[in-house]
Amino acid sequence: MNINGNSTKIPLFDAFKEKLGETREKWWWDNGPFLFWMNINSDSLFFTLEVGPIDADKRVLLMESMKEKGIKFSKKGLTVEAKYNRIYSETISIVGLNESDLIHAFDILYGNKELQNILEKLQIIYDETVCKLE
Repeated sequence: MNINGNSTKIPLFDAFKEKLGETREKWWWDNGPFLFWMNINSDSLFFTLEVGPIDADKRVLLMESMKEKGIKFSKKGLTVEAKYNRIYSETISIVGLNESDLIHAFDILYGNKELQNILEKLQIIYDETVCKLE
């Protein structure tokens, strides 16, 4: 089994999209600033949170805010030319898992303390900076 291109979003991502706009180019199916995506292979599940190619000035402002809050990403993410930046990823083994085990694995991945910390910081960034943008 190899399923590529599965993605999902959360309400906070929609709020960012309302303030920061859609991406400069088609990005998955949502075209918003943030997206979770996963790649399921026969032996592993790769789970990622990524920032997409929104307007360059808004993107740099967002990435600078994330850096100030301690969210780690590639230095390239602070450049105007940057398009996609991974801010969280996790890979787990799924060998021998049935469907209910996979659902449990998704819950564990989403509930990861590091990821939840990033989402809390993104909420603070939204509340302190992004929601005030015109």
